[in-house]
Amino acid sequence: MATSAKRRASSAPAEPAVDLVVDTPPPAAKPARTRKPPKAVAEVAAPVVEAAEAPAPAPRKRSRAKPAEPVAAPAAEIVEVVETAAPAPRARAKKPAAKTARPAKLAPVAEEVAVEAELVVAPPVELEPAPAVQPEAPLPIDEEVAPIEAPSAPVAPQLPPLPPRPAHSQLTLQDDGLRCTLRWQSGSRCPNSLLDAVAPLQQAGGVLALGSTDALAALVAEARHAGHKLVVDDAVWQHLAAQGDLHGRIDHLEAQYPQGLDGVALPESPQALTPRPAQLEGAFFLACVGTCLVADDAELEPAREAALAWQLVRRHFGADTVTVLAPAGRLAEWQALLGLAADEAAPPRLLAWNDELDLAALQAASVLIVDQRDGLRAPLPALADQPTWCWVLCPADLLQADRAGAEAWLRRIDRQRSGALADWLDGEGDAVLAPLLLQRRFADVAPQWPAWAPQTLACPLPASQRETHDKAQAAALQLLSRWQRSGFLSDSDQLALQRQLRAQQQACREAGEAALPALLQQAMADGVRRVVVFAEDAEALPELAQQLVDAGLPAFALAGAMNEREALLRQFRDSPEPQVLLVADGAPGDEARIAVQPQRPLIILLDRPWDDAVLERRLQRVRALRTQRSLPVWQLLPQDSLAGRREAQADKAAVAEPVTGLRRGAALQAWLAELLACIAPAATPPEAEAHSG
Repeated sequence: MATSAKRRASSAPAEPAVDLVVDTPPPAAKPARTRKPPKAVAEVAAPVVEAAEAPAPAPRKRSRAKPAEPVAAPAAEIVEVVETAAPAPRARAKKPAAKTARPAKLAPVAEEVAVEAELVVAPPVELEPAPAVQPEAPLPIDEEVAPIEAPSAPVAPQLPPLPPRPAHSQLTLQDDGLRCTLRWQSGSRCPNSLLDAVAPLQQAGGVLALGSTDALAALVAEARHAGHKLVVDDAVWQHLAAQGDLHGRIDHLEAQYPQGLDGVALPESPQALTPRPAQLEGAFFLACVGTCLVADDAELEPAREAALAWQLVRRHFGADTVTVLAPAGRLAEWQALLGLAADEAAPPRLLAWNDELDLAALQAASVLIVDQRDGLRAPLPALADQPTWCWVLCPADLLQADRAGAEAWLRRIDRQRSGALADWLDGEGDAVLAPLLLQRRFADVAPQWPAWAPQTLACPLPASQRETHDKAQAAALQLLSRWQRSGFLSDSDQLALQRQLRAQQQACREAGEAALPALLQQAMADGVRRVVVFAEDAEALPELAQQLVDAGLPAFALAGAMNEREALLRQFRDSPEPQVLLVADGAPGDEARIAVQPQRPLIILLDRPWDDAVLERRLQRVRALRTQRSLPVWQLLPQDSLAGRREAQADKAAVAEPVTGLRRGAALQAWLAELLACIAPAATPPEAEAHSG
């Protein structure tokens, strides 16, 4: 009994220690951190928490200024006491409902235990440093932190299954409003031979580059040969045929004019000017392209380009009717340009632009000319039957001043959907509109634009000059007929033939001299202040100058020594009064240049030289400002004369080099043939027939 009591006495103090820790209200503790406490402290705290019956009050905030060293020793002692004194876990007795007061001598122990409880709940990090992490081992993941899930990508809807590819191949035309493209789709049974034929023509996106109906016909023939069905839309044939029309018109005109368009002329009229190269090129473009906008400078005279183009398409492409839609104030100009060239059975139809357009008349014409030079109007409505040729004359600054209006008209006339308009709208520059727009500045064509505008003025041949001319012509015809029969011309006959030609030229020059005073008076009344008159006979010029002075005209001849001619040329250039200068032909390279700046001169050719090189040198002697282009040139030609027939020759012989003596060999034969072509159309006088018999 004593022994058991002793054992109970020795173990009795352990229970009060546990009860003291549990029953004493713990001080406020710092909230637990997420880091787990060390293993030894956790074993001490477990029975203390288990023994507590009432929930602990809010933890007390610990002062951060409290040093960590004094806390370490009591904590170690308490841990040691708990480990030796605490019995094995046992059933806990039921606690009384009310707490009894504890003796005062236990207060220090309770205070120490409260400190230990605080340390157990929230131990400092310094108590047990975290173990070192090996570089090769992955870092542990905190189980309490939920992983952040990445947003899932939207799931695309499932596409419907593609329809089965047909066995046959197909070629279609796709038109998006700005560009037409040929789309190729090979069939499931397309043979390799057809695929090989299509491969060089395929572009990105299934586009097929076919340039003509001939290329399409070759594909169709290849498919037929391979026994494969190839379906081609009718729109494809029409699209390629329209492209072929353009190339066909170009080839046809080039075949008709192998030497260029120099042989094409505007309607004959007394005041009609010979078309210039730039105007001929513009007319060629209009005739070939079919539909386009024309925005050439006013100096290029776009209306004359359209009139010449109408002649080309009427003569070479079978166009039979032309309709002009223009402001009322411009209808007279169009009547003068087109009236003489039109067919009497189908005269040009001139319509004034108003709100009520005659659409039936517009679509009935094969050529439609729309004059918008005074400002753009709304584009024409769509016509059931489109004219093959439609030319819209626009202001020269079309693209710069009215870009929206230009786009509206370009959409209207771009029938082929060539893609030029689409490229222009994408910002690739104005040059891409070349298939749809003719826009040239005068400076662009200045190198090919002649510095003169020749104009033929017919003058009467007085009776005395007519008799001299016809007699010399009959004698020349007799000599030419003898050469034509025998193929031989003696030197004496060649000299006689030259005399007869000079007599005819002299008669023509005298006819021009007789008409010259009236022409000069009219020119000066129109504001001309400088006139240069060219003639072949230098000896006759002083007398002619005196005749003009007697008629009240300020004229003088360029003659005398070099210093005297220079003084006359300065007077002609600088005089404030109107001046008329008479100039004779000289030797090549020894002819004085004539300055007229800043005046715009009038050039009069008193006679028609037989050698075209002389005529060219005359015009080159006049030095005008580069900006003063298109100088007027009047060629005086008597009616029914040798000079007039020479000028009217369609195919002039090659210009022969000037000779000082007689012609020999091939040069002689070419000269005689040219003379015969000029004289033979004239009526043979009776005396010439008698001599020839």
